[in-house]
Amino acid sequence: MRLIPSSEIACKSIGLSPTGSPSAECGLCLFCGRQIDQGDPVLVNPLKVLKRENSFMDDNCFAAPSSDMSCGWCISLMPKEAMFALRSAVVTLDGAYPLFENAHRAWLFMNPPDPPFIAGISEVNAQHLYWRTPPTLDARLISIRYGSRLFLIRRGRLMNAVEACRRAGEILTEASGGKKVIANPYRMLDREISSLSHGLFRDDALQHSIQNPELADILQFLRECNPGEIWALSSLSKTTPVVPVKPDKIQFVKTV
Repeated sequence: MRLIPSSEIACKSIGLSPTGSPSAECGLCLFCGRQIDQGDPVLVNPLKVLKRENSFMDDNCFAAPSSDMSCGWCISLMPKEAMFALRSAVVTLDGAYPLFENAHRAWLFMNPPDPPFIAGISEVNAQHLYWRTPPTLDARLISIRYGSRLFLIRRGRLMNAVEACRRAGEILTEASGGKKVIANPYRMLDREISSLSHGLFRDDALQHSIQNPELADILQFLRECNPGEIWALSSLSKTTPVVPVKPDKIQFVKTV
């Protein structure tokens, strides 16, 4: 598989072409680090031209911080209209698909599109997501950016974690005498990762695990999941199973 830089995939997913003037020299893109050859469309001193010298907050993610040029693909992603259109999406060479709903995220995690693809979700209305996120090249390991966080999600472990949560919920529901239906052993699974209780086990889960070896094994398995996998559970581990739905493609119309 030919490695296509993330910004190029993102642009092609919504029909954007590279912008800029032909480069007079070879170099690297400040943002994504791609090789720039003579004649490729570029923008020289992009932060100055874009008037973001003092307001650009993602400079710690520059792939080539000493470069003074940007490739045309990254520049095409800079307008707010493009960032807003892709503020929650998985971008592919076939198109861009929204990820606002749990059902759409379940589709990404359970029946992902063919690689390469890049998944990004903004914490605010418009963020730089795609040029600083590596593409997923093997659907068994999904790379996804949630705002400032970059997650790597092992799909096999995530699917096992969904089943582990379901079984733990059954055990805890039975232990409660059926008085309440419990989806998983967590206090909370927060899609926005804003709650201090996100990813922490319930007190009753910890207590019952002392006497229940099966539950103890489940909790130990879940402890070994990484932060991205725990975050993904927030869209998948529900009292009512989430049915994956492939969303319609994002229809992007560039304004002049």
